[in-house]
Amino acid sequence: MSASIRAILFDFDGTLVDSEPLHYEAWMHAVRPHGASTGWDDYRARFVGQTDRWAGRELLSSVGHPADDATVKTVCLAKHAYYREKTPERLAISEATRLLIHEVPSNLRLGVVSSSPTVDVEPTLLRAGLRERFEFMVCGEHVRNHKPDPEPYHLALERLNASGDALSATEVLVLEDSKSGIAAATAAGMRVRPVEDPALLVALVRAELGL
Repeated sequence: MSASIRAILFDFDGTLVDSEPLHYEAWMHAVRPHGASTGWDDYRARFVGQTDRWAGRELLSSVGHPADDATVKTVCLAKHAYYREKTPERLAISEATRLLIHEVPSNLRLGVVSSSPTVDVEPTLLRAGLRERFEFMVCGEHVRNHKPDPEPYHLALERLNASGDALSATEVLVLEDSKSGIAAATAAGMRVRPVEDPALLVALVRAELGL
């Protein structure tokens, strides 16, 4: 294990769990009544890692639909409702990832840093029996500025050091899949490993830790 790593921070969507296809499906369900849609490739290129408010406004604007605050709120609520209805049957952290998290040495501190709200993150961790393994979660409602701004990772470092430990950003390993997440962690001065596919997460972490 690299002696310089004292904590690991995991992004959630697209890193710990392959949730982006369901997010895409939920968005299409929400904006289709307004005449909007986009393809999977465009969604992956432009929308992964963005906030729901930004995504809703962008999808509506792309077809010339009014993207006022009230309409954006309506489509976001519809997206959230669909996503949360489908989550229990559609989303699960893989067994390989679950075993990996339990295998990480106990002296390494673990956290989750996600742009999604806690209500969309915590239930999946609980179902996998992993919630207690993560010391804390920094979620969308906890910050004013979202990724690619480094604020979520600055807050995560504050929480790591709240107990009196003196961790530096360079001692924190971050696993991120999106360009905005990678930019945020890099700007915070942390060690970042891109996760191109959730299926690759286990191999990446094992290589970093020498497991």
